[in-house]
Amino acid sequence: MARPQQIADDQLLQVAREAFLEHGPNVSTTLIADRAGVSQATLFKRFGNKTSLMLAALMPSGRPPFLAVLQAGPTDAPLEIQLTALLQEMLRFFHQMVPCMATLRASEVDVHDVMRRFDVPPPLAAQQAWAGWLSRCVARGLVRPCEVDTVATAILGAAQTRAFLQHLVGGPIGGAGDDAAYVAGLVDLLVSGLAPKESR
Repeated sequence: MARPQQIADDQLLQVAREAFLEHGPNVSTTLIADRAGVSQATLFKRFGNKTSLMLAALMPSGRPPFLAVLQAGPTDAPLEIQLTALLQEMLRFFHQMVPCMATLRASEVDVHDVMRRFDVPPPLAAQQAWAGWLSRCVARGLVRPCEVDTVATAILGAAQTRAFLQHLVGGPIGGAGDDAAYVAGLVDLLVSGLAPKESR
């Protein structure tokens, strides 16, 4: 099969991501290069070494979409609608990221060292964004006064844990068979717990 003259970095990273997730961190760069239709030299020219390639393939390529929504909100939409959209987007992100982070943890890469490369590590940035969003909800009377850091951590934990458990068992878990049902139940719990007293 003739090799393409040019392949974009994002295409190379997609091939590498699939290979790392399928075979683990010890997958050979020969296999990745063959699947991408390039030489190993091309991989190393673009990404330096296997560790750099793995980080580029498995770490988020940018800020998760839900962070921008959190930082811009809340909006005038009903709380249930805002929470539903945010949690659905967050679950999509974690379903993608949990297998990637599990693969990185199984490698010789020091994930703590990777986190230190950020001014604010991504997990902490997400927690802070939720806390800020909740604080603004409190200020606008959308939710009752609460310990926003605790609630933010609980929300993140609810999304991450579902993605993690589904990754471990390879399919749906618990009574909520799909993400839509899970999100609906979680939103109901959050709204009933956070509703201002006069609306209870």
